[in-house]
This record gives sequence, structure tokens and C-alpha cells, in this order.
Amino acid sequence: MSGELDLRGVHQSHQPDPAFVVALEQRLEAVLAGTTTDDLAIDGRRVIELDAPAPTTGPAPRRRMLRAVLAAAAVIVLLAALAVIARRDDTVTVGPTPTPAPAPAPIGPRANGWVAQGFGSGIWIERDDGREQHVDYPEAGGSDEACPAFSPDGARLMLGRRDRSTSAAALDILLVNRTDSLLKSIPLDGIRSMPCAIWASDGRWAALGGAGSVWVVDTETAEVRQLPGYDATDLEWRPGTDELAITGRGKRGSSLSENAPIDVYTVSTREVRTVGDVEASELTWSPDGTTIAFTSRADPGNPAVMSGITLIDADGSNPRPLTTDSYVADHGIGVVWSPRGDLIAYQRARADCNGDACYERSEVVLVTATGTDPANPIGTERAVPPLVNNLDLARFTDRYNGLPPFHAYEWYADSVTWSPDGTQLLYVAGTAGLLTVPVDGTQQVVVLSGDALIGPEDESAIFPWIPLQQWQPLP
Repeated sequence: MSGELDLRGVHQSHQPDPAFVVALEQRLEAVLAGTTTDDLAIDGRRVIELDAPAPTTGPAPRRRMLRAVLAAAAVIVLLAALAVIARRDDTVTVGPTPTPAPAPAPIGPRANGWVAQGFGSGIWIERDDGREQHVDYPEAGGSDEACPAFSPDGARLMLGRRDRSTSAAALDILLVNRTDSLLKSIPLDGIRSMPCAIWASDGRWAALGGAGSVWVVDTETAEVRQLPGYDATDLEWRPGTDELAITGRGKRGSSLSENAPIDVYTVSTREVRTVGDVEASELTWSPDGTTIAFTSRADPGNPAVMSGITLIDADGSNPRPLTTDSYVADHGIGVVWSPRGDLIAYQRARADCNGDACYERSEVVLVTATGTDPANPIGTERAVPPLVNNLDLARFTDRYNGLPPFHAYEWYADSVTWSPDGTQLLYVAGTAGLLTVPVDGTQQVVVLSGDALIGPEDESAIFPWIPLQQWQPLP
């Protein structure tokens, strides 16, 4: 026999027992007459208990009225409880309490922790204070690992893993303080490319694109949902919710120069809605989840030419331009909103550069995204100069026993995202490695690594959402 409590026997339309009605009438009459017993009983079964009346020496109409009110209230409570039970599902059972989902991480800036990066076929995590650690666990043997993503609470690290012999793909999850031991592995049948996923705010669900679909994964139960019909050009979870914004619907086999509607998938309802009537190629959410910023491909003949940045409310209303000039984007992961909410970063080719070498010279642009700074009105752009001087190379020299041969050259970025506290940018530099760049320019740039490898392939060029969670947020 099951240990669960089965409520199906009480699930029926409420029809009070006639004996109960008769007994109730007798009880109320007794209350009014002042001759009540200790409780109301039906066939010897006690149903409602009330205190016995205290002895009186004279008429006590107020007490009798109070007893009547109490009796009526008790009946109302009982009938309401039965009505609630009658509305339950036919197969409701009460069993063990399920494991609660992790609480959503706080929205807004967080303290900075480890930075994760791919190195060859594996993953390393490192700090700007000199600490570093190889993510190495037994199940990783014979596989390539890439696309590291820290959970919103900063406690777990999710990796994509692909077997070298079978190409079988999985998402592996480890505790940050135990990167030598696998916490959970979730196989992804139907995917043969490297799986690159990002966490939702609740720290439970994850999403990735691949094989003509978007895949939504429950990291607790290992449930995998497939949303077919997408060659996703961008993915991002709406902060504080279970809503996933997607671009790339219906693009299977189409040209990269084509844009697509912005769809939002809700995990709890499994519903998909479309945001307004706009089309986009890349997108980002504001930290409060009220606004989407997006760009579109502006030239059908050249997929690198992007439109200006447009803002639109989460419900698809109020589209308005943030910037209007088109630009060339040979590198980068599109627009990325700061955790502080005041700036949006993107990358564009330098306008003062000519020739083939300009392909590698992508500058970072910061756009004011709010109207709170009178000195920098909304839409104001500021280009971050190429990095030449003001470099802190201590981390590099400690690790490689000497300066990089290109240390005096201009350092450019393949991709850029934000630190959890919103004060720094994380550069994956095409000619150098991994750098942390203070936004205000008052501190030195820290060179974390002198190797630009992101994994077996340049995964950020294929899956532009993956660097978003490369820097660990601390509580």
C-alpha cells in the first residue's frame, strides 16, 4: 500500500449528509435553548466540538447568541473546507514534499569571483589575485569541454562536454569549490555539436541552441524540452523570471543576413509569445527585465553590417531608437547590458582603419542606456581606446615566465561582456588572451591569460550567448 494520502475518495460535489443536517438543526436549537451538550455527534462520531455552557443563575441571552454565532461559524468553516477539497484534481495525492527550486538570484550588480575560460580542450578558472585552477574530473576523460557558465548564485559551474569518439553531448555541472568531482551530467540526445548553455535566474533551468532547435533543460530533474524550428542567433533569460528570449525562428538553412522575430518562451506555461512586430539578430535584457535592446542586420548582402540599437518594452510596446547609425560588426556577441543598468556595450570595426588587418581591430563602444546622467544623455556613445599601455602583466609573467612578445601592440577583443559588479569589461582578445578592463579607465587592465583559445572551436562565434556567465557572481 502506498504511503501517500489519497484524496480521491472525497473528491465529489458537496452533498451534505442528511443525518448531519438533522443533527446540526438539533444542535442550533439546543444552543438557542441553552441546553447544549459538549459536541455535535452523528452516529456516535464527534463532528464539532464546543465548550459546554457555563452554569448561569439567570437569563443570559448574550451568551446564548454568542454560542449560536460560534456554532454557525464552525459550520461555515467545515463547509468551506469540504468545498475546497471538492475542487481538487481527480488524482491529487499528498506525498513527500518536493525539493524546492533555488530562489532567484538578486537582480543587479554582484561581487566579482572566478573567471572561467576554455584552454585547449579543457576549462580553467582563475582570479585576478593570481589563483588558478584546472577543472579536471574523471568523467572528462576522452572528451572536450567548453562553454563554462557560472550559476546565478555562483555556487555551480556548468560546462558543455562532447565525447571525442562518439560526439555524444552532455551538460556537466560541478560545484565551484569541488571542480574535481562531477555533481550531475545531463545527456543531450540529438545534439552532436558542443552544447553551450546559459542559466536562468532561478539557477534551475538552462537553455542552449543547436541542431535546428532551442533546448530547455531542467538541471534538477534532467528533463530536456526541445523547441524545434530555431537556428538561434541569440538567447537570453529575462532577469528574475523563467522567460527565455530567442531570435532565429524559421532560419533553418537560411542566410545569416536574415533577421527574425523575438520570441519569448515561458517555462512554467510552455507558451511562446512574440514581442511586438520587430525583427532582430541579437538582443539583451535590461537588469530589471522591463526592456529589450536589440540590433538587426541592415544589409542583406553583408551580414556584418548592423543597424543601430533599438529599445522595446517587454510586452512589445514602445519601440524607440537608442542609436541610429549602422556599423560593421566582425566580432563580438552583440549588445550586452551592464548589471548596473546604465550602459550597453557592443563592438564595431574601427572607422579609422583600412585594409584586411581591420578585420581583427574591433573597438568596444559603451552606450548610455538611461536618462539619469545629464552629462551623458541617453544614447551617448563612448569608444574604449585600444589597449596598449596601463597593462598589469604580473599575472602573465608569473604564469609564462616572461612578457608576451606582443605586449607593446594594441590589444583588441574578439568578444566582450561585463563583470558581475558592472565596473569592468571582460575581453577575450584575439591576439592575446583574457583581460579585465575597468570601465572608468582609472585602474590597470589585468592580463589573466596570454592564450586566446576558447575551446576546440571558437564557440562564441557560433553561440554568441555563451560568454554572458563566464565571470562568477558572488553573494
